[in-house]
Amino acid sequence: MNDYKDVLREALSLQQAGRFAEAAAGYRTVLAELPDEPNATYLLGVTLHQRGDSKAAIPLLARAVAQRPEFPDAYNNLGDALRAVKRLEDAIARFERALELRPGHPAYLTNLSHALSATRDFARARAAAEGALAAESDFPPALVALGNAAAGAGDLPAAFAAYAEALAADPDLPDALTNRGDLAFRNGDWAEAIRCFERLRQTAAGLTVVQGGMLARALARMGAGEKARALRAELVCRPDDATPSVLFYTNYESIDPGERFEL
Repeated sequence: MNDYKDVLREALSLQQAGRFAEAAAGYRTVLAELPDEPNATYLLGVTLHQRGDSKAAIPLLARAVAQRPEFPDAYNNLGDALRAVKRLEDAIARFERALELRPGHPAYLTNLSHALSATRDFARARAAAEGALAAESDFPPALVALGNAAAGAGDLPAAFAAYAEALAADPDLPDALTNRGDLAFRNGDWAEAIRCFERLRQTAAGLTVVQGGMLARALARMGAGEKARALRAELVCRPDDATPSVLFYTNYESIDPGERFEL
């Protein structure tokens, strides 16, 4: 394939535009003729991970690491795919290797922090997030990671402050809105939970079914019964079947039995 670099460039443009299926097809076209082409291997792995197929991405990213053992981004992306499938210790090892190759990289440290929080090693998770912020003080993902580590350790003021700082830098950051809203909800701060989830609802990420149920309950607790009812009616018509989540939260409200039956 004489023009494989053109195919790679076109696939990369599609990947950067979020057209992952088309990008993956381009990378596979290259690999069909050049099975050991390292860029196509790596980028196909990243693309599959981005489109949510982390399990399929892992062997490709592992091969990319074997092909270029001094390429830190490959270790980082392999770690992120491993974290997505809950292979946390394996993920931590890959993030640590990426950091050996590129010390202090804020994105690598942020990913390491998330993986450590998932293992409940909140002290190390907080240290990793703080390291990321030492490298880049206004890096919103690192602020979210710091908030997660602080929340896990029970330091709620630090968690709320970190999420607030992340949202000051990026008001529509889904992870910050999600985690601050969830923390507010679990601590009975209904007004703040509503603010976060309503904002999240307006972003491209939208509300998950669980977040929708939480928002409806928070609205009901704040006396916005009509809004809560309208949201519940909207949620139960979603194709991803929000009904169990919506009904779960109605167990904590004084809701008319007829309305619950209709839902």
